Amino acid sequence: MTPRAVAAAGAVAGAATAVGPLLGWFRFRPSGGEVAVSGLDASGALWVVALLGVVAAGLAAAFVRRPLPEAARVVGGALTALGAAAAAWSAWVAGRASVELTAGSGSDRIVFDLRPHLLWPAVATPAAAAAVAVAGLLIARPRVRWPW
Repeated sequence: MTPRAVAAAGAVAGAATAVGPLLGWFRFRPSGGEVAVSGLDASGALWVVALLGVVAAGLAAAFVRRPLPEAARVVGGALTALGAAAAAWSAWVAGRASVELTAGSGSDRIVFDLRPHLLWPAVATPAAAAAVAVAGLLIARPRVRWPW
């Protein structure tokens, strides 16, 4: 694959990483029905993942538009770092962040003792971020020139 095609795939994965935190990540099943909350609602830490995804998508899209060979290592390294950070952060939120279902605020706040169940965006977002990191590695890879 050409660096331009890899960067296009990285741009798509970056966009998916940016949109992932906005979708439902957790589902609670209280006795009266079902409640699904997005990653941003459930854990305020995911705005960082959305921001990293936007930056990665923009950087990869700029490289698709003008793939300068001298910029390949810098762009690839930046995409690798952005993707790795977003993948690690979103995986941490999906697996370790404390998420609780509450009603009300202040002294009237009620905390429901319910365990959240993960939905598909909680798995797809770290995978998309990892795809950004892989795209960055493929863009930045050194070009070996054979002596013959």
